[in-house]
Amino acid sequence: MPFDSRPWQVSRIVPVLDGPVTTPPSDTHTVVTECGLTDLKGKTLRVLTMLAHPRFREALEKAAREGDAR
Repeated sequence: MPFDSRPWQVSRIVPVLDGPVTTPPSDTHTVVTECGLTDLKGKTLRVLTMLAHPRFREALEKAAREGDAR
């Protein structure tokens, strides 16, 4: 899956989910993007910012610092 839905405009990794989530966190172990991969076991969701394209990382990190990331 590409890392953005419209090339270079919107990241698929977002700080807040807007709709129903059909996969519980306990079933999500490994996340892979074009920018890397990580095993989420024992880690916070902030590690996902490192998997976002560099263009989107600063905004995601800011949202996490401000408490918008859940």
